[in-house]
Amino acid sequence: MGVLLNELTIDIMVEGGPAFRCKQLDHGDVILKVDGEDVTLESCPQALIGCDIPGSLVAVTVRKGSGPNQV
Repeated sequence: MGVLLNELTIDIMVEGGPAFRCKQLDHGDVILKVDGEDVTLESCPQALIGCDIPGSLVAVTVRKGSGPNQV
C-alpha cells in the first residue's frame, strides 16, 4: 500500500504509492479493517500485504475524525 504506520495510524504515505494515489487516505487515519476483517497491531501488517500480487485490490476501513469510512 505504500504506508508507514505508527501502531495502526498512518504516519507516512510513500509518494506515488497506492495509498497516496487513491487520494482518500491521509496522515493520521487509523486503520480499523482490511478486506472487511478487524485488524490488530499484530495482524495489520500481514493483512495489508495480503496476497502481494501487484495491482491487487484491498479494501481498508479507517477512522477519520468523526467515524469509520471505507476506501
